[in-house]
Amino acid sequence: MPNSPFTVLVTVTDSDSGTGSLSYTLTVDPAIVVGPATLPVATVGDPYSQQLTVSGGSGTGYSFTTSSTLPTGLTLTTGGLLSGTPTSDANSPFTVLVTVTDSDNATGSLSYTLTVRSGHRGRPEYPARGDRGRCLQPAAHGLGWLGHRLQFHDELDASHRTDPDHRGLAERYAHLGCQLALHRGRHGHRQR
Repeated sequence: MPNSPFTVLVTVTDSDSGTGSLSYTLTVDPAIVVGPATLPVATVGDPYSQQLTVSGGSGTGYSFTTSSTLPTGLTLTTGGLLSGTPTSDANSPFTVLVTVTDSDNATGSLSYTLTVRSGHRGRPEYPARGDRGRCLQPAAHGLGWLGHRLQFHDELDASHRTDPDHRGLAERYAHLGCQLALHRGRHGHRQR
């Protein structure tokens, strides 16, 4: 706060014109600001970790709390770490009001919207040399798998040189919420 602390001289005068004075030092702290502005999406079954931040206030003794209902599997520490592994996407999205209190008992709050989405099933398949395949994406509202194809033949061919087992490619598609369902040539396919 500009010009803080302030020196405030208070004088009291009685009915006989007698006076008394006292000089105060008044410190005005900046407002408490909670961050980040938004929370990343959480996925059922995947570890989640987001450190909340704070600025302003007294600058010391910050404590994070929430009176909101968090997704099952997630907790918020007094140090501002929101973490855990969500076990359900029921009631998503969640409204999470986070309040920070500093050493002077000043407070600041921020309301978040936290979305929990359903997780993918199983582990990604790792293609063998010469495989072709497609990517199965989870259907909306947990209605099972949709056979939505993501063409990655060129990427498979290119990855032979540097990643013979294609693990990097498989993990990248898994990060997008996909499971690789692979097939060899024109006949048959294998998938979990």
